[in-house]
Amino acid sequence: MGLYEEPRELLKKVANLTEMKTIKQAAKCCGAGGGLKKGFPELALEIAKSRVEEAEETGADNLVSICPFCYRNLDDAIKARNSNIKMVDLTDLINQALD
Repeated sequence: MGLYEEPRELLKKVANLTEMKTIKQAAKCCGAGGGLKKGFPELALEIAKSRVEEAEETGADNLVSICPFCYRNLDDAIKARNSNIKMVDLTDLINQALD
């Protein structure tokens, strides 16, 4: 059982939430988990590129995560794709809203 609603509720308080096609239990991995990025960095990046492409399809400006592994791998994929989407950590968004 995952932690799905709590981060979304926080995000809704500081930004507009636009969901990707695959979310929650059906979400695709970013490619960095389980040591994949360390053992197979090219594969991890390709998986992350796929996830970034799905995020781009939403038309959102930001891709938000609270996981440092997701953040790093997705940010690498954003750079590799020359994407205009920006990788943002949820805690940073909350801090910005509090300032």
